[in-house]
Amino acid sequence: SDLRLDDARPGLLGRPVGGYELRVCDAAGADVPDGETGELWVRGPSMALGYWQQPEAEARVFREGWCVPGDMVRRLPDGVFEFCGRGDDMLKVNGQWVSPRAVEDCLLTHPAVREVALVGVADEDGLVRPHALVVATEVSGRLTGELQALVRERLAAHAHPRSVTYLRSEEHTSELQSH
Repeated sequence: SDLRLDDARPGLLGRPVGGYELRVCDAAGADVPDGETGELWVRGPSMALGYWQQPEAEARVFREGWCVPGDMVRRLPDGVFEFCGRGDDMLKVNGQWVSPRAVEDCLLTHPAVREVALVGVADEDGLVRPHALVVATEVSGRLTGELQALVRERLAAHAHPRSVTYLRSEEHTSELQSH
């Protein structure tokens, strides 16, 4: 893709270069509206034809003349494409894609958060919900609410962690408390 100087912002891929087409599609291969996250589909003159002796991988990546590499992207209103993460790293929450990295980056802006990992945990109904594992400089009774509000404020509401587990920084595996 082509990223012009005035388009340069973290996470942006740019616009398609001449001769190439890019689509953003849902799991069924239908185009999604600008601003929504979906799978990147690419085709152009120098695209590979397939994988040598790997029919399953070939069927997954090469579809109807398009290459579907597994990247999740969003086309912004100005035509620039934004990288959201790898499809196998994303969580599907309430029917919408959540980038663990985006939520982790957001949570790291809180002054009490030293380290964080976001994982998907199935609830009692089998639905995936974001859960944060946090190493914090200090844990107060308000911290979980502050972290959830921070994500709701900066990202989509469905992306906020439904629960937070605090870990000790010196052990990284010993649970302090879960909220």
